Amino acid sequence: MFWQKKEIKYDILIPPFNKNTQEFSAEEAKEYFNWYMSQIPKRIKYLSKISECNLDMSFDSLVGLWRWFLKTAEIERTPKERLDSIREELKHKPKSFVEHINSESKEQLSLQTEYILRDIGMYVGQVFVEYSKKIIWAYHTDADKDSFANIPLLQGFEDSEYTPAFPMEFEPIHMVRVQASNLFDCTQNQNDLFNLCQKWIVLIPK
Repeated sequence: MFWQKKEIKYDILIPPFNKNTQEFSAEEAKEYFNWYMSQIPKRIKYLSKISECNLDMSFDSLVGLWRWFLKTAEIERTPKERLDSIREELKHKPKSFVEHINSESKEQLSLQTEYILRDIGMYVGQVFVEYSKKIIWAYHTDADKDSFANIPLLQGFEDSEYTPAFPMEFEPIHMVRVQASNLFDCTQNQNDLFNLCQKWIVLIPK
């Protein structure tokens, strides 16, 4: 296990498969997606209760939610086992790149914090879906396309600077986790999540 052993004071959502999503068969990917969709209402309800935030499906609600998250989030030293695993994965990469990653990997978010981020990602995704009928939950199974194969994500965004417009996908848990990484260099802001979504709103086709 790549996290420090701590008591988790959070209701954990346990996925139906104990394996990496990259290893899913097409049938497992479909089952996982359906399971994920069925969990969204319950996780939002729980998140609203534990955060004491009014999660009314508005983008404005993300400010209060993120403010709560920043107070709740925990950072811990990365266990040696995880650092060793990272170094093994990077052993054939350029030295300068490896040194940068090793430096960035000395700290990590706690396991409880990761669970919270997953629920926040679900909420962010649902906010977009309810904001525009052009945004939908979907998934793809092409592992060669990107690292988000078999993972629920949002489709319907377009970059209109290209002709024809370039379709874009938004994996909310990953994008929320990127905002949380600001904690490592103390640049976090209660508006980080709201600002992220504002950048993606303009990519929704008119």
